Amino acid sequence: DGSGDVVLSSRRSYGRSRASHKPSKGGWRMRYVRLALATVVVVVALSAGVGSTSAQAQDFSNGSVIWQKSPAGDVNDIAVGKDKVYVADNNNGILYAYDRENGTQEWTYSGVDVNHIDYHNGNVYVAAGSGYFAVVSSSGTEQHQSSQASYVLEGIDATEDGVYISSNSDWTKKLNSTYDTVWTNSIG
Repeated sequence: DGSGDVVLSSRRSYGRSRASHKPSKGGWRMRYVRLALATVVVVVALSAGVGSTSAQAQDFSNGSVIWQKSPAGDVNDIAVGKDKVYVADNNNGILYAYDRENGTQEWTYSGVDVNHIDYHNGNVYVAAGSGYFAVVSSSGTEQHQSSQASYVLEGIDATEDGVYISSNSDWTKKLNSTYDTVWTNSIG
C-alpha cells in the first residue's frame, strides 16, 4: 500500500502469500512471505544484497526463528507445501526441499534452471530461466518437463484451473492438466 508496512494476503492453506515493504537502508529487507496456515510457521526470504539471501521459518506466536537456510546462490522464490518448504536458488538453478518444521534438507532438483516456483496439490511447479517448465513431486521426482519459450520464464501460478506462466518477453500462457497450451496472450 506504499506506507512501508508489511502487507500480507493469503490465498490457500499451502502455497503463496506475498509481502511487500520498503527496503531499509543497509539492512535486511523482506522479499517474500509464504504462510503455512496449518501450523505456526511462516517462511520468509530475506535479502541484505545480491547473493546474500536466506529462507527462514518463524514462530507465529512470538516471531522467534525456528530455522534458517542460506543456499549457495540467491533465494529467488519460495513455496510452502504440506510438510516441506521449497526454495528456488536462481543463481545456481537449484530447487531445494526443506522439512517445514526443522529445516532439514530433504532433496534438491536441478533438472532445469530453476527461477520461480509454486506449490499446488503435492507438486512443485517450476518456471526456468532457460524457458523450460517442470513439475516436480513433493518427493523430488520430476513428473514433467517441456520447453515453453527460448527465453526466461518470469512467473508461475498453479491452480485447480490450470498452470499460468509468464515470460520476460511480455506474454502469459495457460497450460491445462496435461501441460498443453490452452491460450497465449501478449501483454502490451
